[in-house]
Amino acid sequence: EGSASQRQTQALSLLIRRQWIEGEANERGIVVSETDGDDRTVALTAEIHAQITEPAAKSVTPDMVKAYVDANPQTMPHQRTVRFIRTKNRRAATAILNKLKRGATWFSLGATKETFDTADETKTGRAVFRAKLNRTTRYGRVVFRVIKDVPEKPVPRAQQEALAWETLAGEAQQRALDEFK
Repeated sequence: EGSASQRQTQALSLLIRRQWIEGEANERGIVVSETDGDDRTVALTAEIHAQITEPAAKSVTPDMVKAYVDANPQTMPHQRTVRFIRTKNRRAATAILNKLKRGATWFSLGATKETFDTADETKTGRAVFRAKLNRTTRYGRVVFRVIKDVPEKPVPRAQQEALAWETLAGEAQQRALDEFK
């Protein structure tokens, strides 16, 4: 696997990297328990990264989070919950529809409860959003009844702020690591 000179270059590169990490750790006052070679290098590298990323994450302010949320509002998509039966073919779907009309229960026919949102670009998903609420509908080989309609609404502010903080802290940490390298 590679020539002798390539292996020597790789070995030298590894030694230089270990020495550099040792020096960086020393400058930062980082001490890890005595371990050998790669384990020590990995431990020192992790500690160096922690010293770099923790202050970066803490640099995110409430004002930054508020500005991010204001600039990137998030909404929960329009959703519909349906009783849903998928059959082998259209004929079977029509038979299921007729059984329901004659009084069979959705449960007795093996229906599931499923939720679709506007991001669902399937033909069935689009049919669910065209259907009327509380009306049993056959579409192709599926039979369904929309039992709940939840319009699009904003994600709760606290949840948006938590996600924004994670995003901004992650970006700050990555910038700090990029500047360090």
